[in-house]
Amino acid sequence: MKYKCKDGTIVNLAPEVKPEYFYSLINLTTNAGVIIDLFKNRNYDVSVVPGSFLRILTASEKELSEIASVLDEIEKLGLRAIFNANLDARSFKSSFIARVKMGAEKGIPFVNADNTFINELKDEESFKAYTEAYLKNKTTTSNTEEAKELDAEDLTVKSTILSKLSEINSLNSDVTLTFIVSSIIANLDTAIANNNKAYRNLGCRPIIEGALKGVDLTSDMQELIDTKILAAFPDMNMERGI
Repeated sequence: MKYKCKDGTIVNLAPEVKPEYFYSLINLTTNAGVIIDLFKNRNYDVSVVPGSFLRILTASEKELSEIASVLDEIEKLGLRAIFNANLDARSFKSSFIARVKMGAEKGIPFVNADNTFINELKDEESFKAYTEAYLKNKTTTSNTEEAKELDAEDLTVKSTILSKLSEINSLNSDVTLTFIVSSIIANLDTAIANNNKAYRNLGCRPIIEGALKGVDLTSDMQELIDTKILAAFPDMNMERGI
């Protein structure tokens, strides 16, 4: 299905979208071509879009700079692939990317297992409540498991793991992989503490495996973990022939 904008730009809609539901927006889409180019120039695939994307094509001249800034911020975070899989106009607001950035920095999962954004990201109050509850639960879990505070040696190991995970994520534009990496980061402190410095002899692989315990994984996710993540963290037992 095709949707012809006011400026003549033609957009291909996903098969399930009913164009007539969005006819009221057509007279507002005078900058559609410019906006589409903003996405194309940053290597987004907008050859087919969902109906939820059409509202962004009504952006005014003033709003164009915000969209460009948000797209640049997404690029810096290495999250283009996941945003491309969530082409909703609401996802390209500066307030939305600020919440995503906070989640990424604090290791708080912000995508579901099916790679859609969590509902709590859609407004500030919901995300604040979700963040507080998540961090409280994480602290409670850590206390229950008697996780120790990380010392300098642990923090060095953590830094090494985070660097490697960041590299893996940046080299593989896969939204499922981003979800897995986010889950590992969210549980990393506890996994390192519970490792009790076994990493000195066994390497970091058991930490990664420990950080994924309790995460609901599909067979496809497990294959990604095995081939993209665990492959980067050698099994020291295997190397020793144990």
